[in-house]
Amino acid sequence: MAHSSSSRRVPPRFSRSWAHRARLAVRSGLVALAMTTHVHAQPPDAEALYRDGVVLRRQRHDAEALAEFRRAYSLQPAPRTLAQIALAEQALGRWVDAEADLQRAVQTKGDAWIERNQDVLAAGLTDIRRHLGDLDVEADVPGAELWVNGARVAVLPLSRSLRVETGSVLLEVRARGYASARRTTFVEPGERAREDIHLVPLVQQAPVAGEQAARAPAAGEEAVRAPVGSAQVSIAGRRESPQAPTAAGSGEPPRAIASDRRMRAVSLGPSSAGVALGGSW
Repeated sequence: MAHSSSSRRVPPRFSRSWAHRARLAVRSGLVALAMTTHVHAQPPDAEALYRDGVVLRRQRHDAEALAEFRRAYSLQPAPRTLAQIALAEQALGRWVDAEADLQRAVQTKGDAWIERNQDVLAAGLTDIRRHLGDLDVEADVPGAELWVNGARVAVLPLSRSLRVETGSVLLEVRARGYASARRTTFVEPGERAREDIHLVPLVQQAPVAGEQAARAPAAGEEAVRAPVGSAQVSIAGRRESPQAPTAAGSGEPPRAIASDRRMRAVSLGPSSAGVALGGSW
C-alpha cells in the first residue's frame, strides 16, 4: 500500500542531526556577536593614542596633542611619551612643567628612542631653561603659605629653590593670625632672586570709649539699682552703703544736720517759719 509524501516520517537519526546543527549555528552566532562587542568596547591602546598625538602636533594642535599624550602615558608610562608631553608643554609655554618632564625623560637609561633623539631633546631642554630662573623666599613665621602669581606653591620654609618663569613675579605669604604680605619681584633668565618677608601680627582693635556695653553682674553678685540720693553698691553679693561725707566744720552727716534744723524751725513757731523758708540753707 502506497503512502503519501506528507505522511512520511524523518528517520530519528536525521532529526537529531539537524537539531545538533541548529544548536551549533546559534552558538557560533552568539560567540561572534560577543567577540564583535568586545572589540568595539575596548578602549584605545597607548600606541594608538601616541600616534594620534604625533599627528596633532604636526597640525599645530598642541593642547589636543598634550591631552592624547597624557592619556597614552597613563596607560603605558613610556619615556618617549613623557618626552612628547614635555615638547607639547614647551610649545604651549608651560615652561616649569616642560623642564621637569623633559628632564625626567632624558635621564632614562637604555631607551632606544631617547638615545636616538638625544640631541633634539637636549636642544629643547636648553631652550626651555632660557625662560626660567630660581626664587628663594623666607618668612619669619614657619608654616606660612607661599603663593606665586595667584597659585599656592609651597609651605615655608622651602626645602629648595623654586623654579619660576622669568620676568615679574607676584608673591604673597599668608599665615593665620598675621596680615598677608604681598610683594612683586623680578627674576632674570638663569638667575636667582631672593625675598625675605616679615609678617605683621593682627592686633584686635580696642573698644572705643562710650561704646563698651555695661558689664553683666558676676556669678553670686546681686544687681542693685541705687535710688537717687543714695550710694548702694554690691560687693560679693552683699549690699553696702558707703558712709556719707560729713559737713564742713561738723562731725555729723549733712542729712542729720538738715533734719535737726527742720525740727528747730518747727519748734520756733509760725513767726520764725517765714525766716527759715527765706533763708539760704
